[in-house]
Amino acid sequence: MLHRRYRGVYGVGQPTLSDDGERMAAVLAAGPGSALGFVERANGRHELAVLERAIALHHSGCPGTKSAGEDVFLALFADDEPLVNLHVENRRIDFHWPDRDVVVEIDGAGRSSSGPPTCGTRPGARFVVRHIRARDSRAMGRRLLAIAALLSATIGLVMIVLRNPAQPAARPPQAAEAKPTPAATPRPNTRHTPRPRPPRIVWRDSRALGSPSAGSLVRAVRLPARGQHFLTWDPVHKRTPNRWTRRNGTDNLVRTLLRVAKGYANQHNKARLLIGDLSRPRGGDFGRRFGPIGHASHQNGLDADVYFPRKDGKPRAAKSLAQVDRTRAQELVDRFVKAGATKIFVGAGLRLRGPAGVVQPWPNHDDHLHVRLGPPN
Repeated sequence: MLHRRYRGVYGVGQPTLSDDGERMAAVLAAGPGSALGFVERANGRHELAVLERAIALHHSGCPGTKSAGEDVFLALFADDEPLVNLHVENRRIDFHWPDRDVVVEIDGAGRSSSGPPTCGTRPGARFVVRHIRARDSRAMGRRLLAIAALLSATIGLVMIVLRNPAQPAARPPQAAEAKPTPAATPRPNTRHTPRPRPPRIVWRDSRALGSPSAGSLVRAVRLPARGQHFLTWDPVHKRTPNRWTRRNGTDNLVRTLLRVAKGYANQHNKARLLIGDLSRPRGGDFGRRFGPIGHASHQNGLDADVYFPRKDGKPRAAKSLAQVDRTRAQELVDRFVKAGATKIFVGAGLRLRGPAGVVQPWPNHDDHLHVRLGPPN
């Protein structure tokens, strides 16, 4: 059943929408290129953050959340935000983490529980279903994704179904007391442990429009949160991984980063490169409203921040010049020059060298280099 919200904009199935849904409906009703400004005086900063997130979801092709339960669940993963309410394998899914091959379906009150099978592979699709009962959605938290990551490493796309998250989980029946039996001799484990699958990347023929400081990005390719040869770093929250809305670039940029990371790892005993911000899902402004300092460029998918290796080997951004391994930092500069970078901005204090006009000192770059590729021919 369709429920009219605005002219040409309808809600499907439910007469009411969540806060994100209401804002998204208004943005859609306003038409292409429009944005909705709605800020309450008493709670202006919070409302502005909600609006920014709703617009970011729209840019990524997601309609946003559709219920209060989905809002609560989504808030648990602010640092690793999933795609919301989209189709995976011809089935509408509440939450999807493409980098982890994990989908989550909230099956609470008022929702049908007859959709996915109890266990095993759904005919005609490639995901494997696992049901989890939880006292409430907050009780799952990070544990849910930790379990899913282990499963997806061996069985492919994992669907996790939360059964009635608002109700207490049923207790299993008490087993009858059994007589003690002699301990069996453990057999050696002869099974081959499969290697974790590399993160899946959806490759597209990307287009970088405009300039790095006034541009946009079409058909972005998302760098995974982590990989065999790299990790991502969130410069705002100062932790790994970086949020998906900050890891988007052209296909050429992502391939270049993966190629340099692999070469660096092979040279240094599988040490992983630490990659920071690329661009927003559709490029555009990446300024102070997305975090302290912000980026004047990073707008069309051709820029990326890569953090200098530390002397102690820790996968974190260096806090001072003394923590930077200058030899390896110079090696990174040389690798990106060889990979075809047109600009590499570095901190002046490290005195890193490179071709004139390509390697340039720049303020606020003591812990990372900023690499920029030219547009493809």
